[in-house]
Amino acid sequence: DNIGASIAVSIYESTVRAVINDGATVDAFGEIEVDAGNIRRFPVEVDSPEEFFTDLVDDVAANPLVALGELNKSLLHPLFTTGWVYTRAASKNTDVAVAFTLQISVDNNHTEAIIADGAQINQKPAFRSEEQAVSVNAETEFELVNMAGVFDFGLNAENLVFGPLLDLRNKDKKAALQKRASKLVEFGAEAEKDAVGTSFQWIDISNHTVAAIGGSSPVGNDGETSSKLTPSGEPARVHSGPSGGVSVTAKDDLLHIGFVDSGAKTEDGEFAFAGSGQVFRYNPRDGGGTTAMIGSGTEITGGSVEVMAADDVKLISQNGDFITGDSTGSVGIGV
Repeated sequence: DNIGASIAVSIYESTVRAVINDGATVDAFGEIEVDAGNIRRFPVEVDSPEEFFTDLVDDVAANPLVALGELNKSLLHPLFTTGWVYTRAASKNTDVAVAFTLQISVDNNHTEAIIADGAQINQKPAFRSEEQAVSVNAETEFELVNMAGVFDFGLNAENLVFGPLLDLRNKDKKAALQKRASKLVEFGAEAEKDAVGTSFQWIDISNHTVAAIGGSSPVGNDGETSSKLTPSGEPARVHSGPSGGVSVTAKDDLLHIGFVDSGAKTEDGEFAFAGSGQVFRYNPRDGGGTTAMIGSGTEITGGSVEVMAADDVKLISQNGDFITGDSTGSVGIGV
């Protein structure tokens, strides 16, 4: 018997903070910026999806076999993914094969840009100007690709061209071509008789993004604060010029792509089973969320005031099974 199991657990915690603290005095003729950015992008930089896929189509048109081979080797491999775990239990000389893959990824991220209670911003008349501006910006931007399962494909000249030409000369052309087609997909579990392949993915992301002037930075409903500031008892005071203004912006941009795959193959077998599952949770714990705020008692004078908080979350999920055998059972679950 051939049994394989792979388990990957990743826990990522990050804290990015930009703070003008209690008691600070800051004056400027122009703009004062308090920016905190927590950014994690694709391992391989892609300028735009349109450009990426246009280049891919051009490469395939110019040299199909080479391009497909490179696509097989690189697109879904670690250089393009944030996390990938897979298991293969394959042997032509074993009766039973079992492959189990589990991926758990937990992200807990804090991004804070704060002008604290007691800070004095642009309060000296000698620095007053039309262009005085104050901006407080907190941004969390994550691009994540997670994969659980075998995503290798037999896209090569043997399986796409030369092999099928030889199969057409076989007496049983249909059976030969069907066997050749099964080589285009790599299976997690392969055996003579019985094969079982399972994959499961659990993704848990909590982003806490706060931009604030004055007050306490909210974490949850328990009244605690993440900013750990020591207010002097004075409110935050902020002044801006007529053409400058004050802006408080909190943004959370998340793109998550999740692939889950399982496969089972038997040569002359009796049973093949493949099952896959996928769970994605976003901001599940206290402290998750996006907040832009001006605290109670804060004094703001001068130009315009803008307070904005926005979430932009994009989720792309794929969940599936590949099975071949004489007697098969399949289940696929996506949550």
